[in-house]
Amino acid sequence: MKIRIILLLVLSMLLILALFGCAETPATTPSGTSEQNQETASNATDDTEETQPPVTSGETVTIYSRFIVTQDDPWFVALKDAVYEETGITLDGVAAPTSFGDFVPVVTAMLASGSGEMDIIHLDELLSISFASAGFLEPINDVMTPEVQAAFNPAVIETNVMFDGNAYLVPVNTNGMLFYVNRRMFEEAGLDFPTTGDEFLEAAIALTGDGVYGYGGAWLANGFLYNDYLRWIRKFGGHPLDFTTPEARAGLQAMYDFIHVHGVTPLTTLANDYNVLNQKFIDGHYAMIFAWTGLFGILGDDIGGEYDVAPMPTWETNWTVGAGWHMALNRFSTNHDAAKQVLSFMATDAGQRLNVLSFDGTPARVETLNNPEVIDGNPLLRILGEYSAAGSLVPRPTPVQVNEIMNGVEPIVHMFLMGDITLDECVERVQNVIDTALAS
Repeated sequence: MKIRIILLLVLSMLLILALFGCAETPATTPSGTSEQNQETASNATDDTEETQPPVTSGETVTIYSRFIVTQDDPWFVALKDAVYEETGITLDGVAAPTSFGDFVPVVTAMLASGSGEMDIIHLDELLSISFASAGFLEPINDVMTPEVQAAFNPAVIETNVMFDGNAYLVPVNTNGMLFYVNRRMFEEAGLDFPTTGDEFLEAAIALTGDGVYGYGGAWLANGFLYNDYLRWIRKFGGHPLDFTTPEARAGLQAMYDFIHVHGVTPLTTLANDYNVLNQKFIDGHYAMIFAWTGLFGILGDDIGGEYDVAPMPTWETNWTVGAGWHMALNRFSTNHDAAKQVLSFMATDAGQRLNVLSFDGTPARVETLNNPEVIDGNPLLRILGEYSAAGSLVPRPTPVQVNEIMNGVEPIVHMFLMGDITLDECVERVQNVIDTALAS
C-alpha cells in the first residue's frame, strides 16, 4: 500500500513537464566541453592508480542516464574506458529521455514495477527523495562515507544525498539558475548590469517598450513557477515553506508588481515553460531572465557578445536556485557490488573530471569544480564558481513531501499572479497546503 501511495504521488509529477535545468532539451554541447577540457578530462584517468590491477572482472553494470545521448557520447565513452581500466567492469549505457516530462513516467514505471534492468540511475534531487521514500533506491553508505561526503558541498549532502539517515546519491553535476542579460540592449541604453533590487527594477523599466519587456519568466504552473517563487521569496529573506512572514509576502508581491504595477513583465509569462522563455530571450523579447545553465550551452559563443551572464543582484539576499543531477543505485538491481564500485569511482576527482564532457558540462566535487585546470577554457564552470563563492546557489528544500507541496502550491500562486485572488487569500491557502503536507 505504501508503494502504491508513493507511486501516485510521483505520477502526479507528470504535470511537471520541465521542472529542472534539464527540462531544456540540449540544443548544443556547452562551451565547457571544449577540446581543451576533453583533454583535461581524459588526462584525469591517467592519475588513478595505474599500477593497481582491476578488482573485478567479467561483470557488466548498466547505467540509465540522460548524459548518454548516443553510445558514442564523449562522456560515456570516457567513463566506460576509465571504469574498465580501474575495475575491470564493463559499462553498458541506456539513454534516458533528456526532456523531464518524458523521463518521469518512464523511470517511475520502471522502478514501480521492481525492474532490476538498470543498475545505476541518473536522477535529480526531487525525484530522488520520492524514490528513496518509496523504497526504490538502495542506500550507499559504504560509497558515500563521511570522508567522501566531505569532498562535496555540505548543503548538497544535507539536502540531496541524505534521507532518513542514509546516503542515496553520488553527486554528479552542479546546476543552477543564472542571471542572463541582453548585453546589446544594456549597452545601447547606456546601462550597467544591475547589482541591487532597485537597479534591477530601474533597468527593467528602462528596457521595456517596442515589444521588449525588461524581465521575462517561466511561470507556467506545471513545475516551472515553483523555482521562481522559491527564488523571489528567498531574495527577500523569506523561507519557501513559510508564506506567512513579511519577507515571503514581499517576494510574492514583487512578482505580482512586475506584471500588474510596473508592466515590465508580460502576463503571458504565466504560460511560459523554459523552452519558450529561452527562445523569447534569444529572440530579443526579454532583456533579463533567470534561467538554467542549459541556456549557457545554447547561447555558446554569443555569451559575452549579444548576451551575457551577470552576477546575481542582491535584494535582501543574492540567492538563486541551486540544483543538480546525481547517480543512485536501483534497489532491485542484482548487481549491487559491482555497481557500487562504479559509483565509488564516479565520486572521485578522476570520475568527476569526466563530467565536463557531458552536455551539462559540470562536476559536483568541490576540488574538481574549483580546479584551475578544469575551469580553464570552461567559462560556465568559472561562473558557477563565482556564484558559489558569492553564496548565491542555494539548494531547494527537500522534505519528503516536496512534490505534494509543489503541486499544491503552484496553482494557488498562479491564481494570485493572474489577479484572481488577493495576497492574503494566497498566503492562507498556500500555508494550509504546506502545513497539511508536512503533518502527513
